[in-house]
Amino acid sequence: MSNECQMTNLESPGTFPGGKVFRALAPSRPRRVCSYSPRPRVPASRRPGFPGFTLVEILVAVAVMAILATLTMGVAREVINQANIKQTKTALLILRNQVDKYKDQFRTYPAGAGSPGATELIAAIQQMGNNPQSIVGAQACPNNTYFQDAWGNKIEYLYNSSGSIGGNYDTLFKQNNCTPLYISPGPNGTFDGGGDDVTVP
Repeated sequence: MSNECQMTNLESPGTFPGGKVFRALAPSRPRRVCSYSPRPRVPASRRPGFPGFTLVEILVAVAVMAILATLTMGVAREVINQANIKQTKTALLILRNQVDKYKDQFRTYPAGAGSPGATELIAAIQQMGNNPQSIVGAQACPNNTYFQDAWGNKIEYLYNSSGSIGGNYDTLFKQNNCTPLYISPGPNGTFDGGGDDVTVP
């Protein structure tokens, strides 16, 4: 807004009869009298200190955020995957320890009967008087028919088998001096004889 101000004195000197001039006992105080007129409003985007963003700047910012989000999701996915692999290896080692106890007690390994022995592994642990659900670190499925890995896939126990679950597990079995193999299909859920399968001898 614009304004115009003038200085005025609200009190003026007086005169006595005979022409003598007198002034007020208390000096008058000048006062400011101003008049105001409205000023047109300026949009915020044009005011100093309030710069706007161009469309190109906004698109660049969105693109940078999208790239950062993609990178973050990729890193997080890999961290979770590595944690699942570690958890699955721990479960396989625990199951191997249970089978070793079975062999010490019955002088033989649980037989896979020429095929993958997911159910035989459960039966062997039950035969030792243990509840599969009580094996800490190795999670049995709710109906106690097999153990499962960190991705919820079936863990296979391979002994005296021809590798019928796929891949080249018959060769691996022979290379392992015909001792049991404990196999998880890994993140992709497929026994492919390598790749992302998780195994322990």
